[in-house]
Amino acid sequence: MTIYVQPDYARDVPADDFRANVLTRRIEEALARQHLPGLTVAVVGPEGPVYAHAFGRASVRTGRLMTTRTVIPWFSLTKLVTATATVRLAERGRLDLDAPVTDLLPELGRITTAPMTARHLLSHTSGLPNPLPLRWVHVEGDSTFDEDAFVQAVFKRVRRVVRQPGTFVRYSNIGYLALGCLIARASGQPFETYVQQEILSPLNMHDTAFHASRHAPRATGHHRLPRALTPIMRAIFPPGVIAGHVGGYLDFAPFQVNGAAYGGLSGSVTDASRFARMHLAGGVLDGARILSREATLEMRHLRAKGAKLNVGLGWFHASDSSSGDSSFVEHLGGGAGFWTLMRLYRDVEIAVVLMGNATRFDHDRIARLAHDVFGR
Repeated sequence: MTIYVQPDYARDVPADDFRANVLTRRIEEALARQHLPGLTVAVVGPEGPVYAHAFGRASVRTGRLMTTRTVIPWFSLTKLVTATATVRLAERGRLDLDAPVTDLLPELGRITTAPMTARHLLSHTSGLPNPLPLRWVHVEGDSTFDEDAFVQAVFKRVRRVVRQPGTFVRYSNIGYLALGCLIARASGQPFETYVQQEILSPLNMHDTAFHASRHAPRATGHHRLPRALTPIMRAIFPPGVIAGHVGGYLDFAPFQVNGAAYGGLSGSVTDASRFARMHLAGGVLDGARILSREATLEMRHLRAKGAKLNVGLGWFHASDSSSGDSSFVEHLGGGAGFWTLMRLYRDVEIAVVLMGNATRFDHDRIARLAHDVFGR
């Protein structure tokens, strides 16, 4: 397979690959019908990247263009990294996926008398609730924000599980906050430090971090909204998060997500595609072994069956899909002004990563276009 990249990151490879041109044209046609300022797209196989392209603008206000290294908040795509870190610790004998998490997280002991395990947390079968994380952000650089205090305050607000662990699939951001604490206590390092040292750095994901990257420019988040509603949004979000209104969009000032383990990473589509490729290639990339092949396959195995989601260890697939297509596993990430996707197509062994700077867009259509072009 060949790779097509934009001129600003061109390599010594053909730039006129027929399939790449076809996909670019089809995505441009799809985007013409959507309210999306900018989008980055990457397609990879186990042996390497096959396509990378950026569309539109990183900021409507300034007109700055998107590139394949533009940094975008991952939001819940971060959960795949958290899940990978958890399984890595288990493979190294530092954590038992089936042991009660209260062994390391005694503060959760008051929530349920039934054993809750890391496997439950990973597969969203812990029974923990999922409150709307409406104000779970803070302005970038806010020195008063305390991550540990935030997480413990969230735990304290949980009075009990909504279902017994292991009996019901219910997506939960709180479950992944718990995994972040579990990783920290099992590894003896802060969660962010462990992820940086054990996953991001070995995979050469230099534009991806839990704090603002110094290596690449970041996109601005946009939300399609009438100007008259801007004061309401300012009241909903913490002070300073709403930047203003421009070109029919509410735009956001640079912010960070409260709760690193459930949604705190930001990075480029190029970096995200390296992470996806590692999973496709059986847990190894450029000589860096993150997981065993068996572990990557187990993570994709959707054992937990729910009304809305079938879930593995991090990866999931919508169980109510109208098409009934089970050829892929994926994870979505989204929040204020951004929407992201990482999808592994199991039938053809390619991964598609999408990152857009609008609160929502038709990710499924664009991912399927990539599959149709490069999956043959």
